[in-house]
Amino acid sequence: MEGLPLLTVNIQLPEPELVATLKKRCSKFGTVKFIRVLPIAKHNLHRFAFVQMSTLAETMDLAMATGGSTLGSGAVALCLTADSKKLARAEDIR
Repeated sequence: MEGLPLLTVNIQLPEPELVATLKKRCSKFGTVKFIRVLPIAKHNLHRFAFVQMSTLAETMDLAMATGGSTLGSGAVALCLTADSKKLARAEDIR
């Protein structure tokens, strides 16, 4: 996973692993207080996550670096992009 952009991840990872990956990547902007990951979108290419940092400044730094949207609660809404090398193809699942 090293070297990948913050928002390019294997969105099919189990939620605990995905949260750990996001926490590691977001921690370069400060202390992560909370991460909530939503289910994979229908087209299987995006997944959304909400990240709350420990301070407003850290939240703004994360939002600016990722193009994420800040929410009134001080969280950042991130659109995670699938790492195409890690996506399971339909024929692999059968």
